[in-house]
Amino acid sequence: MKVIGVFLFQTNNEFKMNMNLRNIEILKNDFSEIVICDMYHEMAFALKKQMKNHFQNDKIREHFILPVQKFNMIDAMLYTLQSINAKAADYFVFIHDGLIMTHSLKDYVQYIETHQCDFCSFYDSSVNHFHYPLQVYGIHYSYITKWIYLLKRIREKVLRENIDFEKMISHQVPTYFPNHTCFLKIGRLEHNIGKNIFTQNESYFEFLLNKNLLPFISIDALDSYKEKYLFDNNGSLPKLFHPKNYKEYNPDLAHMSDDQLVKHFVEFGIREDRKYHDNQYYILPKFLRETLKQLYMLDHFDVPDGFSPIDYKNVNRDLQFDKTKKFTIHYLEKGMKENRKLHE
Repeated sequence: MKVIGVFLFQTNNEFKMNMNLRNIEILKNDFSEIVICDMYHEMAFALKKQMKNHFQNDKIREHFILPVQKFNMIDAMLYTLQSINAKAADYFVFIHDGLIMTHSLKDYVQYIETHQCDFCSFYDSSVNHFHYPLQVYGIHYSYITKWIYLLKRIREKVLRENIDFEKMISHQVPTYFPNHTCFLKIGRLEHNIGKNIFTQNESYFEFLLNKNLLPFISIDALDSYKEKYLFDNNGSLPKLFHPKNYKEYNPDLAHMSDDQLVKHFVEFGIREDRKYHDNQYYILPKFLRETLKQLYMLDHFDVPDGFSPIDYKNVNRDLQFDKTKKFTIHYLEKGMKENRKLHE
């Protein structure tokens, strides 16, 4: 059975160029051939050049650069689907932009080949309503024409009203594909109902990632941790807080009971930037930090081991922020590029 992998990229910076190249390197053996559609950008052309250097064989069937300055995912999909022969393969697996692949999709592709379905998403979700997220999904060649029709039908509304087309189209999948399913059935599990697996069910996400059952990470989810880092726990206890540790890091509080320590932290400790855990200034949870370290991508989403925003503040007197955590965000977004000192 022939399965073509269709990668829909938005390569607009060096990080994405390297990430997309690496993603294809991980997934290249999962597919008979690969088709790429990218935005019109200098880094997309750089990626195309890199691809030619990395893949000297005929693995890359097509590598399109969308001939318009303003990129949108629907036009990228339509351009790609209308440029390739729907009968060129038995299945087309679409991989959307914004994913960091951690392992291959071999098991997923084998599942598609075995079950002979019309549509197969990688996983399902019950956030807002039951649906198939459009991040990784496969379509049988006989339904490509229907998929094109559906995309064309909603295109104008999506572009005119600036709607997230994935949210709009995902709930229509059962209507257009009678034999629809997914590989990782987690949407209706009791402990995951109504939850975004990447951002709202951390322990289960960690389990799936460590077992290679969910072999990718959403970049949007990683970016969302920055917002949570800045605004979560105002006036409440962080996940990492424990009275015993708080007492050890703050010997002047040694006489207090656990209840008194909690009260002190909420009323004074947060405002005074008191230490309560070695990892309190990290943006991401430990399992994501470890995964990104292995992929050499941690510095794009979190600070290095041992980082202290207080030390960073003390050696960069020109920086003035109302919250200590903002020094962490500054280093991640600007300070690292500016080669700022982390400590004395």
